[in-house]
Amino acid sequence: MARDVPSVIRREPHLIDLAIPIEPGVTRYRILGSQTLNGAYGNAHGVPGPAVPTTILEAQSGEYFRSPSVRRRRPSPIVEESFRNQTRIMFDIMDYQGPGNPLPVDDQPLFLRMQKFHVATGAFLPQGPILIVPAPGFFNTRYPSFSCSGSAPGILCQFGGVMPADALHIVFTAAVSAITFENLNAATSMMISFNKKMTTMELAGAGLFTHNGELDEILFGSPLNNVAINFSFAARFVNAG
Repeated sequence: MARDVPSVIRREPHLIDLAIPIEPGVTRYRILGSQTLNGAYGNAHGVPGPAVPTTILEAQSGEYFRSPSVRRRRPSPIVEESFRNQTRIMFDIMDYQGPGNPLPVDDQPLFLRMQKFHVATGAFLPQGPILIVPAPGFFNTRYPSFSCSGSAPGILCQFGGVMPADALHIVFTAAVSAITFENLNAATSMMISFNKKMTTMELAGAGLFTHNGELDEILFGSPLNNVAINFSFAARFVNAG
């Protein structure tokens, strides 16, 4: 799994519990999010939506951060050893709602991104991949399924090449055992990769493709310049032995 996303330790009603390993030179973390995949990516390269995802919170490296509602409710405790050498962030997404705020409510999935503040640059580094945090109860079934739509950014990605840095990069909280993609553009192919170091595969216009085999991240890109291509996917997660 990509290392520029936090690990989701728990997802319960009104609780998202994240863990981030402490890294040398990183002093602070910014957590951002959106209720849509495109909103988490931003409106670059032809992707429609807000310019950037909404900032939810910031936490210091090594901190045990709890949002106001979580502090009041005092969820089941965790022993010290479980967050030693980690930054631990526990929050209720409802604490960060506001007028016109494009964040989801608690019973919806959250498309989350993280930024690290590094002392070498004196600034926040670029946002990491988009982590899909399902709604509470999502993993209560043996084979939970997740449907999603978005836009592959127009980044001039090439068939058989490695995805450019601005690809739409998604990371899942658990392994996916099967996934079906649909290219919603009838005229133009889009590119897909299962790792940022892998070469791309092409999904033709109006094409469908089903992959069986475990994966935990996907990258999407359009071969056009600043023209995004709409797509959908449905994924089945591994939640049974």
